[in-house]
Amino acid sequence: FGWAFRIAALLLLAMIPVVRRLTLTPAEARANAALLAQAAATRAAAGAAAGGAAGGPVPVAVGTSAVAAPPGNGGGVDGRIAELEAALAGLRAEIADGGRGERPA
Repeated sequence: FGWAFRIAALLLLAMIPVVRRLTLTPAEARANAALLAQAAATRAAAGAAAGGAAGGPVPVAVGTSAVAAPPGNGGGVDGRIAELEAALAGLRAEIADGGRGERPA
């Protein structure tokens, strides 16, 4: 088994540069956040100039917090989770019915 450990060590050492390149430095993360904020501000200004907040994010109430989700994506991740939970409840009801009944909407 000694050869396996040597190969694993070599693969691990070979992956270090790859992993270091995949991580962002704090300066890169700040620069990315600044670019995203600037793009959001530009979109908000364009939406306000176009006649309202039709193009801006819509706050979606989730539990006790509000999550900003772009319009038209069904509420973002939280909306998708709610959709999947509803589908799971429908499947559970279908299984409980023995698969003979209609699926609830």
